[in-house]
Amino acid sequence: MLRKYLVEYNSRRALKKNPIARINPSFQDAKQIGILFTWEGEKKVELIQHFINELKISGKKSTVLCFYKIKENIPSKTFKFFTPQDFDHFGSAKSEAITQFINVQFDFLFHLDTLKNVYIEYILARSKAKCRVSRLDYESKDFYDFMIKTGDNEGIEHLCRHLLHYTKSLVNHD
Repeated sequence: MLRKYLVEYNSRRALKKNPIARINPSFQDAKQIGILFTWEGEKKVELIQHFINELKISGKKSTVLCFYKIKENIPSKTFKFFTPQDFDHFGSAKSEAITQFINVQFDFLFHLDTLKNVYIEYILARSKAKCRVSRLDYESKDFYDFMIKTGDNEGIEHLCRHLLHYTKSLVNHD
């Protein structure tokens, strides 16, 4: 429990210190896409895979990092993953997978969850992504640069569809 509190504390500090200039890039010009999500079953993995395929069709390269609550219960290693055990007792990441993901300069970083996750917020706070995107959440608004409003009863499929629709609408007006 203390680890989770310290992860949250470190995330808030990182938000204030992260020097990355956040912008809303044009989807057409975007090349690197990051995807973060919490494993909630094979159905969600199928939806994420469909989302990745849509990005690939649009000519985007995606990198995925998946959060599992318990390391022993990892049914599928389709994606790189992390767990709470990948954080030390002081609330800092000790995993190479997390460090590598944070250091990629994504054009868009999509968080594909409907619930808050302090471990994913840690990554969002430290990310070098130009634009961090997820569903509208007023409590976590500082972690995102672009949010899409979805209904409370609408699931991840609806979120993925709307995220693609609205980010594809972003264009540069040079």
